[in-house]
Amino acid sequence: MSTRHASTRLSPTGSGVGVFIAGVSMVALGVGFASPALTYIGVMTFGAATFAAIWVVVTGIVLPSRYARVSRAVGPGHPMVGAPSKVITTVKPIRWNATTHAMVRGLGVSEQAAAEITGTAHQRAAVSRADRAVTLTYPITPSLRGRWILGPCVVDSADPLGLMRASCAMGATDEVSVWPQIHDLSDVARAIMGEAEQTRSGTRSSSADDASLREYHEGDDLRRVHWASSARRGTMLVRSDEHEGKRPAVVVLDLPFAPQATEWAISAAASIACSVLDSGHAAHIHARDLPPAQAHTGDARARLLDSLIDLEAPARRRAEDLLEPISAAFDVARRGAVVFAVLEPASDETLRALSALGPDGRAWALVRETGNAAAAGRTAASLRAAGWHVALVDSNAGVPDGWGHLLKEAVSV
Repeated sequence: MSTRHASTRLSPTGSGVGVFIAGVSMVALGVGFASPALTYIGVMTFGAATFAAIWVVVTGIVLPSRYARVSRAVGPGHPMVGAPSKVITTVKPIRWNATTHAMVRGLGVSEQAAAEITGTAHQRAAVSRADRAVTLTYPITPSLRGRWILGPCVVDSADPLGLMRASCAMGATDEVSVWPQIHDLSDVARAIMGEAEQTRSGTRSSSADDASLREYHEGDDLRRVHWASSARRGTMLVRSDEHEGKRPAVVVLDLPFAPQATEWAISAAASIACSVLDSGHAAHIHARDLPPAQAHTGDARARLLDSLIDLEAPARRRAEDLLEPISAAFDVARRGAVVFAVLEPASDETLRALSALGPDGRAWALVRETGNAAAAGRTAASLRAAGWHVALVDSNAGVPDGWGHLLKEAVSV
């Protein structure tokens, strides 16, 4: 497996250069001394180098590019930062005959891949050769969220005399999306969501219904329309929470400037959201430039993580950037949802908006203090005064440590 730039290259080996020079020299000497024998030997020597070049072009460039196909599979599971996985690349002939059989069996194949998905630039692929395919298998441990390229395959070939060598790209590339790193926060999620359920009023209010609803989108199953709430709200609403009666959660994500801090914040938000989903509750994530998404199980969980793949750090921070996500969270929170937040030190305007989420005691926040401890402290104090549970965290610490510290502080209060 290689990370070099793929291109078609034809070049002589050291032996090939020597044979070429010898052939040209003998032809020149044979002509100069009027020696047919020497000229003939020079022509034959030069012809060997020419034959080697033709051999390599045909067997190493033309045949593989026209008569072989490449397929890839990544697994098990979806690629995720920090999670080991593997890539299986298979090269098969398009048409099976004696020529393509010999070609496939003799291919020297390697694979290109972005260093962000392999985790290191020097992975070694295990190569296996069957009668009808060459298979490369190599491990990956993605180091960065995003969309990265696997491929193309690179075919390295040489002629039988060792005079010429060629390298060419074969097959298309594949884009692989990498999810953010997800930490197991099931204990934290169960404790917080369980406390919220225990404090729920014994009389089932409309919040349990309404919190599980969203606006109708074209293509939604009409059987999921909640007609009573639609009439009450004046807009068509559909049920999106299969676990009716369970309190949902909403996560507000404030993105930092620094790329490393951004990855930490996204991982922290995604981890608590996924752990809430795994505990059987609906979950939402709201952030700047992130469309509102709701998930409960299965594919919906994957859609939530897919929505985070392309999320980028803001070029500049503005107080109003977080107001829309807070407003969206408030619409869910006022109907009984538990609120989680991963925050930077906030402006007064942002703090006023966040304060509206705290009075019910169901709001939990991590405030990142790295680089601005004083402002982070003021943010934490303001949120606590509004009823939030708050912990100051360092983004150099682990995500589980941050959420665990928050839970411990709440218990000790």
